[in-house]
Parts: sequence; C-alpha cells; structure tokens
Amino acid sequence: MHIINYNKLLDMFMGRADKVDQIITALQLRVPEWQQDLEQAMNPLNHDDLRKICHRVRGAAGTITAERAAHYATALGDTIKAGDFTPIEDLANQLDTSLKEISDFKAPG
Repeated sequence: MHIINYNKLLDMFMGRADKVDQIITALQLRVPEWQQDLEQAMNPLNHDDLRKICHRVRGAAGTITAERAAHYATALGDTIKAGDFTPIEDLANQLDTSLKEISDFKAPG
C-alpha cells in the first residue's frame, strides 16, 4: 500500500504535477486537525466521533490515493460498526501513523 500513490494521482490529473502537488499539500494541511480529532475521540473513547473521523479521512484519503490512511480509516470505522472494540487502539495508532506519513510525504523527483 502506498502512502500516496503519486503515479496514479498523476495519471488522474493527466500528468499535471503542479495540480497533484497542490492537492497533496491541501491534504497535508488537514492532517494535524485529523490527528487532534482522533486523539480527542480516543481520550476518552467516543465511538461516534471516532466513526465520523474515519469517514472524513477515508473519503479524502481515498480520493487522492492515500491508500494506507484510507485502509486504516476503513478498518477502524468497520470495526466500530461491527461492535468489536478490542482492536480499536491498535487501528487508531495505525491510522495516526499513516497520517504522519502523509504529512512527511515528498513528491518523487
């Protein structure tokens, strides 16, 4: 899984690296807010807020091919929906790590 599938995103924008870089930068600017929301929903644990965060991250990350973040947001949201609360902390940590990877992402080249 890619942090951001840059080549796929570049194809989606017909080779316009300037547009792809703008989109990635816009996403990177949202990451601190998502991380803060994730931390607040985990302490104390609030399942409804956590699902809402997962939904926001999944949508944005999926749209711009941030595959790891989309995967962990989906897995965490689905786990909460299923009522299986055992893996929540681990999945939340994985989601947080994937968000940090997005923040640190540098376009190839």
